Amino acid sequence: MKENIIRNIIPYAIYLFILYKEGVISVRFPLIAKLAILSIFVLLVFSYISVFRGIVTRTQKEWSQITVAETIQEFGEYMWDEGRYSKTRTDQQTSVDYLSSRAGAITCTAWAIDYAIKKGAQPDYMYYCAVGILPRFFFPNKPPLQVGGMIFHLSMGDENALGKYREHTQSSSSIGLIGSCYFALGFLGAIIIPLFLGFFCSLYWLIIKKYITRDIVAIWAFFLLISVYLKDYEAFQDCGIVFVAWSSVYMLVIYLRSLARRPDKS
Repeated sequence: MKENIIRNIIPYAIYLFILYKEGVISVRFPLIAKLAILSIFVLLVFSYISVFRGIVTRTQKEWSQITVAETIQEFGEYMWDEGRYSKTRTDQQTSVDYLSSRAGAITCTAWAIDYAIKKGAQPDYMYYCAVGILPRFFFPNKPPLQVGGMIFHLSMGDENALGKYREHTQSSSSIGLIGSCYFALGFLGAIIIPLFLGFFCSLYWLIIKKYITRDIVAIWAFFLLISVYLKDYEAFQDCGIVFVAWSSVYMLVIYLRSLARRPDKS
């Protein structure tokens, strides 16, 4: 997922900027080169991965069957307006706006609420999502998780898809925070869990903000929080379980790193 790649890059660029403002590094060629490379990568990664998805859809091949060389060749055609992209590029969703076109979850959320109203809440869904935070050495038989793919199959009428992994899924659907809470626990769940997550996010911010200017882990944690807001909590299709678990780990790591940097007063 391109968002996961970029999410790890932008905090590093912010970290470089903070180091510059603090006088730790100066504006020299190595710094400019790093920022230029990062910027170009961020701008092009959406187009590259979208071209890859286009090849998969057009050829009906498995993702593992599409080679890097094949994707790079078609990506070059896209960049230079050649081949299949010479006349139809305006019809291709292969630019940065590709992210925006896939950011909405209103329809999927409405489907999840309608499903729970008609067929009842599905508490097993929370168990399926919660399993994802357990390391495999604790749970050797942990099933591969593909929440979006499972929801896609369920929405297409496959009643046996709930709580199961679909290996060949090439589409996924996000039912968002409200949709997942209603889907798993009904109306009360859709009220209580978002209130708890609002409180947790506020506490999360209060804890990490004082470390942002001196700890790259805090910068990463802050950017993760911002990305959640920008996507309208769409990534919380697991009722926010994974976010709470990993954010708690980040807060612990930041705190332990701060203890390690404190001078020994003895």
